[in-house]
Amino acid sequence: MERYPEMVYGWCLIRIIHFIVELRAAYPEKKIFIMKFDYSDAYRRISHQGKAASQSILVVDGTAYVSLRMAFGGSANPPSFCAFSETLTDLANDLSASDYDPADVPCPTVEDQHCEPRPYPVEEEPFGEAILPAFEIPLNSTNRKDCFIDDVISVALELEKSLRRQCHVVPMAVHLLSRPHATEAKEPIPRRQLLAPKKLSAEGRPSEVAIILGWEMDTRKLLLSLPEDKYQAWKSDLEETIRVGGDSVKGLESLIGRLNHDSYLIPLSRHFLNELRRRADPSKRRRKEKI
Repeated sequence: MERYPEMVYGWCLIRIIHFIVELRAAYPEKKIFIMKFDYSDAYRRISHQGKAASQSILVVDGTAYVSLRMAFGGSANPPSFCAFSETLTDLANDLSASDYDPADVPCPTVEDQHCEPRPYPVEEEPFGEAILPAFEIPLNSTNRKDCFIDDVISVALELEKSLRRQCHVVPMAVHLLSRPHATEAKEPIPRRQLLAPKKLSAEGRPSEVAIILGWEMDTRKLLLSLPEDKYQAWKSDLEETIRVGGDSVKGLESLIGRLNHDSYLIPLSRHFLNELRRRADPSKRRRKEKI
């Protein structure tokens, strides 16, 4: 474990936000598109070495199951896959900065429909005004790629030729660094495509509104908000907890996770989660104290 770099969460989203704000300030009347690419079955793409496989044996009802590939839940797996996904993201950024032209060498997994921008809900909606941060953000490109484990996020300015190119860049990087899918008929063992086709059609198309790392990001209005379905569900559960006057430990842990997610917008609000965290911890909960 000491060979793996420490995982530091939470910076991908803020980097994307800063870049979008800087783009809007530099190009106040241009659309800013987001494309998200989900690397399908990420952990299961990487095989364990013999020693690692022997350390991940799970015994159930007297039967030992050996994990030959990385599985969700292993503490070493996020930094292990990030070593790959961050390399992939660097390659995608390098391809963007090169003279790569998909008209000459198109990515075989990209279809024309994947490059069609999604219409904005209200096309007449004015562009939000950027409020620049107190520090300078270098803007040496009109596009940028970032990643969080198996999600690669691409942000690109509305430039016709460049936008089509951006639709090919990340899929091409995936195609180059991974064993290409040999089609269902030729794969010796059932294996899904590297970029899930349905997600590629739904999330890989350029859009001014996209769900990024659990948040709805609107680059036209420069807004970050909870997706409507998540907001309604979480609000309903929170109101029920308040009405009943308590919750189970499992329910409280779920509530803490949701409020911690919400507090990304107001970091200092995490201070008010201390009492909830204490009540969710049996070792710190007072005797007969209601959860």
